[in-house]
Amino acid sequence: MTAAIAAARKYNVTVDVGPFGSSCDVPLADVGALFAALTDAALSNGASHVSVHAENMAATPSPDSEAATP
Repeated sequence: MTAAIAAARKYNVTVDVGPFGSSCDVPLADVGALFAALTDAALSNGASHVSVHAENMAATPSPDSEAATP
């Protein structure tokens, strides 16, 4: 896990490590490259499984926006 975090930090992001996974916010232009770097780092350093969830926060309406109102 530390190799994957080090790979992510090369993109100047802060990695929040939690009990069930780690997360970071990444500029949209860097998502693909960061995903490749952290996956390569994790798998080449002993990980048998890497699970990723990506969400475009700019495209997600906030709970108090008009788009979220039924």
